[in-house]
Amino acid sequence: MKSGYPISNETDLDISTLSNFCEMFRSASKSYPDKTALVHGDKSMTYIELDLLSDQVSWRIIGLGIESGSIISIMMERSMNAIAAMIGVWKSHCAYVFIDPSYPEQRIEYMQSECKSPLTITETFFEDLECTPQDPKTQFSDDDLAVVIFTSGSTGNPKGVMISHRNVAELAKSHKFLNMGTNDVCGLFASLSFVAVLNDIFTILALGGTVDIIPTDIRKNIRALAEHYKSHKITFTFLPPHMASKFIQIDEDNTTLKTLVVGSEPTRNLKKRHYDIINVYSSSETCNYSTTFHIEYEARTYPIGKVKDTLKCYILDEDENLVPEGSPGEICIAGPQVSLGYLNNQAKTAQQFIRNRFSEEPGFERIYKSGDIVRMLPDGNMEYIGRKDWMMKIRGFRVEATEVENAMLKYPDVLETSVKAFQDDGGTNVLCGYFIAEKKVQTTDFLDFLKTLLPAYMVPSILVQMDDFPRNFNNKVNKCELPEPDLSSKKARRN
Repeated sequence: MKSGYPISNETDLDISTLSNFCEMFRSASKSYPDKTALVHGDKSMTYIELDLLSDQVSWRIIGLGIESGSIISIMMERSMNAIAAMIGVWKSHCAYVFIDPSYPEQRIEYMQSECKSPLTITETFFEDLECTPQDPKTQFSDDDLAVVIFTSGSTGNPKGVMISHRNVAELAKSHKFLNMGTNDVCGLFASLSFVAVLNDIFTILALGGTVDIIPTDIRKNIRALAEHYKSHKITFTFLPPHMASKFIQIDEDNTTLKTLVVGSEPTRNLKKRHYDIINVYSSSETCNYSTTFHIEYEARTYPIGKVKDTLKCYILDEDENLVPEGSPGEICIAGPQVSLGYLNNQAKTAQQFIRNRFSEEPGFERIYKSGDIVRMLPDGNMEYIGRKDWMMKIRGFRVEATEVENAMLKYPDVLETSVKAFQDDGGTNVLCGYFIAEKKVQTTDFLDFLKTLLPAYMVPSILVQMDDFPRNFNNKVNKCELPEPDLSSKKARRN
């Protein structure tokens, strides 16, 4: 391993004819053996070093007698070894599930039980890794399972999304939609258990670029993050919207950043910079992003854009028919990035992954029903409205949380909003609005303002100002953890 920062001026690798990441990585390693593949702090690893280390991981897995197709748990901190473990698992013809060591013990046990993991790779796995070369016992199929990513589930237990090698490869092949190339240095901000890493790690390595693993302490300090991006010459990164907003405000003189991708939840209030800012709509079930919108102006909200041309998008009503143009409906995606379904949950898979009756084109046979509501705008971009399951009934009226949240954002100094309904002692749903603002806000004035924008039943009965919102492991607002207000308070007014 070497210290130092990568400098590259290479012609982009052509990966269009390669069918899986292992082939792509082998090509990159042969083309650029001494180029920096990974950076973490003051240490780095070349392509040839990463290739050998991941080979050794695979040889040990095979030597342990682990059957091909098994789902191996990787439970490690953010590190170069963790990425080597992922690649090594694939080279052994197994799949992996990444488990963040900070997860609650009950969640870890559930994930490992669901995956029936025969092996958990931790840092100790890399001690004395010298071992005899071994060949996998089965042929490699592009439709084999590659990775399981757990997302929140309506039952209280997370759902394991099964992503194939074909999904990962097709994501990498669509790299031009995010302006990614061989010369990029990707600032890896996302959690290693989040779907964004499938692009930020594997697309970059497939192209022969460099992945800079942002140290944990720097991820938590926005000024340190901005300085790291400048000193390490980061050209490409993904940030969740609340971090992107802070980053853009203080990062005015960054001359190396080329592309900032934002997504995972609604994006708002981003100032234009010299680099591209791309709002994406993504899901684990479609192996990361499926739509893109280039942000060219500051606005309260942004469209999620247009579907990339390697996929097809349908906006459907509750009967799974196409909605009239401009009407709201559920965004549904078809194409080679649509995942295999949910682990050990055939019923949920059948419910969310349906036959595509709108196209007979090979590769587009299945549609993923996202549960997200959008509408098509006159310019062809899609506007995100909200989740189907965020629809609330307030005094008999259906209320979409995102519509209320967007109205709250129009009030001066308000930076971020969230809305949730609670039941009072009488069983009546009471709407509560939460917000983060630059300074102390008078809630009575705020409520009066909302009355000018919303019908009475959509105006929150209670407003709560917070310093920050509770967030899940992927930095999304965790609505389940928003504090329950005092519904007997005088602030709990009835319109």
